[in-house]
Amino acid sequence: MANYKNCKPYTRWWWFADIIKHEDIKDQLDWLKENNFGGVEIAFIYPVDRDPDAGRIEWLGKEWCEAVEYAKTYADGIGLGCDFTFGSLWPFGGTFVPDTDRTQVWNKPDFKQPHHLSWEHPKIGNVLNHLDRHAFERYAKVMGDALSGALKDFKSAIFCDSWEVETKHIWTEGFDKIFEKKFGYDIKPFIDKIYCAENKHQLYDYMKLVAEMVLNEFYIPFDKKAHELGALSRVQCHGSPTDLITAYANCDVPETEAMLFEPEFSKIGASAASLSGKEVVSSETFTCLYGWPAKYFKKEQTADLKLCCDALFASGVNQIFWHGMPYNPKGTDTQNFYATVHVGKTGSLSGELKQFNTYMTKVSAAMRFGRTYSDIAVYLPLEDAWTAGKYPKELQMPWAWGAYELRYEKFNSELKGYHPLWINNEFLSKAIVRNNKLFVNDLEFELLYIEANNLDIETLRTVLRLASEGLPVCLKDHPEQAGFIKNKDFNTIIAELLSLPNVKNDLKLLKFPPALVQGEDIPLFWCRTDGKTAKIFFANPIAGEIKYPVLYGQSFQESSIIRDVTVSFNGKNIPVRLDFKPYQSIMLNIDELGRVVFEDIYFKPKTPELNATFAVKVNTLNAFIRSEGGGNPAGVVLSADFITDEEMLRIAKKVGFSETAFVLKTDKADFRLRYFTPAGEVPLCGHATVASFGLLAMKGSISAGKYKLETKAGILNIEILPDKKILMDQNLPEFYEMIDKNEIAGSLNISPELISGDLPVQIVSTGLKDIIVPIRSLKELLSIEPDFDKIKEISRKYDGAGYHLFTTETKFNSTAHCRNFAPLYDIPEESATGTASGALACYMFKYGIINERQADNIVFEQGYSMNRPSEIYASLEVSDGSIKRVRVGGVADGLKQIEVEV
Repeated sequence: MANYKNCKPYTRWWWFADIIKHEDIKDQLDWLKENNFGGVEIAFIYPVDRDPDAGRIEWLGKEWCEAVEYAKTYADGIGLGCDFTFGSLWPFGGTFVPDTDRTQVWNKPDFKQPHHLSWEHPKIGNVLNHLDRHAFERYAKVMGDALSGALKDFKSAIFCDSWEVETKHIWTEGFDKIFEKKFGYDIKPFIDKIYCAENKHQLYDYMKLVAEMVLNEFYIPFDKKAHELGALSRVQCHGSPTDLITAYANCDVPETEAMLFEPEFSKIGASAASLSGKEVVSSETFTCLYGWPAKYFKKEQTADLKLCCDALFASGVNQIFWHGMPYNPKGTDTQNFYATVHVGKTGSLSGELKQFNTYMTKVSAAMRFGRTYSDIAVYLPLEDAWTAGKYPKELQMPWAWGAYELRYEKFNSELKGYHPLWINNEFLSKAIVRNNKLFVNDLEFELLYIEANNLDIETLRTVLRLASEGLPVCLKDHPEQAGFIKNKDFNTIIAELLSLPNVKNDLKLLKFPPALVQGEDIPLFWCRTDGKTAKIFFANPIAGEIKYPVLYGQSFQESSIIRDVTVSFNGKNIPVRLDFKPYQSIMLNIDELGRVVFEDIYFKPKTPELNATFAVKVNTLNAFIRSEGGGNPAGVVLSADFITDEEMLRIAKKVGFSETAFVLKTDKADFRLRYFTPAGEVPLCGHATVASFGLLAMKGSISAGKYKLETKAGILNIEILPDKKILMDQNLPEFYEMIDKNEIAGSLNISPELISGDLPVQIVSTGLKDIIVPIRSLKELLSIEPDFDKIKEISRKYDGAGYHLFTTETKFNSTAHCRNFAPLYDIPEESATGTASGALACYMFKYGIINERQADNIVFEQGYSMNRPSEIYASLEVSDGSIKRVRVGGVADGLKQIEVEV
């Protein structure tokens, strides 16, 4: 791996189709050398401004080869590496790819994925068939011959970018015959509707064969060709419909990217590298950092970029590739690439490049020490991804639609503090168990963790073998067999596996060493070890908050952030205070005696500017929906730790819903929520809680299970059920004063007789004080036209959130039909109210409207007066006539996204 040995960042170098001159090549390479870059990756693209009439040297012609060879020779001479993209633009293809070698999809013989905007623009060629190694070999012969002169002497890598090949219904000649031989049935009757839920097991079989063919017909031949040319293979496997761990492990240098993928996604490639003994994990870095395609171009801020690369370092990356530098004639810096931060002589970054590259070099070098530390092997749930089909609309992007990409897969929060690595069946099947530990090459794991709804029977057999040999296994779910034709032994194997004493569904029931890092609100980290000593990189805590797109100036930090942790290494518990001074991350070196040294990786970028206004993405969902168009809308803002109270209120006002929730980090629970109405903050909101957890589940941040939530009303338990229903615990009820019915009736513009005579108007709280008002009939409830000014006065007088009216006459045989008025918080009427539903359930039990048998299955209707039909579930646990637990829940759906200027 000589060309990455110095650990210095490379940059992608966009060669526009042009008259490439030696003096320009020399000028830019000299400038990169001066600024502490380690090398370049030359990427061949379209003419400047996509000008169809632009003059250029001929693609793969004599002058082109001479320019490429000169760049390589000159780079070698000044100590820079020089890699090459193995084609022009992103997917492999070109005008020299014949129709017989073009990519195919099912049942569309005339389909052609155009290879356009390449060096040959405006000519349009074919995208290569990636399921046919013979097609690849013919393509590779052309590209290899053109690059062969440049691949002499010092070793280069040839590069394969992320998958941008049409994947829906991808096909190749003879696919159906291979499929039938492998799986024993004909796939053709299912293929038209292969992504529908009813065909999920046929989809799994289809994806399994596609994955094998992508690997065997494309990635393995690509790696072989690189070696034949005397080069390394550097590959971005993400986006491809294959087994990502196996594909990444196949190449010499697995490469990830950020920010079009979140930094945490890089752990898949880093895990593959660790499992297969690869030293270098690279990343295409800073792509569309602030948004698509390139916001704040030439105004980028180094402090923001540092957040991104630190999050990557804490996800296992140890070689940065800037994205990137455009080819520019000597004396100019005017040509730009649209989807990148600008590496060049002008622009906001130029004055800090050398120092910033020095910083990244230091960290990259430290993160190649020894091997990756390992403790828990986590099964990457390919079966779930390959049966899921398409992502929900809210998770799709213009360039990403399929769950097979695994772009949202994350480790379960209960593994925080450990150092888990992803693993697949290929590496599990090669692993051995000694002394109840799992050994994969030079990695050692204490435990196998599986959280999957579907498993292949071959994977299950592997797991049974390992568990039978003594490996502790946490099997979180009871999976079903993936694939259309079922094996009768599957359930027998499951039963045998679950009968073993070292197989549990609860991590706490398995005995294994403590987490590597223990403490509250642990920052992102990555650890390398030689068995005796360890290096741990802790990213600045703000790096854990970044999502695509990064907010301009999000890195801003005025004072230290302190984290007190305990590191458990080599049987020693070592207390460490992590003092993250502004813009700094931390590198620890722990020796075999447990002594801690803080390595010098200091680099302070310029203080970032904050925009007077900035855009916040607000997710909107409907909670407690009964049918389409129903439910209570709520806004949800993720990663809101950097937003001030005043800004939260402004956002809530602009969104205009009854509540907007803000998701924050916490050291007291799994999540923290703050709730703002357009008028101010409230301590708790049921429907916004349901919306928030519904969104987190949609985004893949959480799955079915139990979670802790911090609110201003206290720490609450949240459970997500497999049917997507979200249940939240509320406080035990507190019953306050009763209010005169005449006072309430006046504010509702009704006669006191319409308020049920045998039931009181009373203030009840399970988190918020609500004035519970019983109404005699459904007709009378729906006809009420209240005086909101009077309700506001009475609510303020009794310190209540508002009125919650109900009647036991219902439309759909529910427990009660409800209306809610909260004008004190600028909510005239609300279509579904979670907190008040908990209070009402307790009220109904207290006054005998429901009995103990009915108390665990309560359903409330609401929102019909607003044409927003809603359904809220409530459940009371009752013992000896007393309420011991209150839960309220429902379903969230209808995700949309808006952008709010603050």
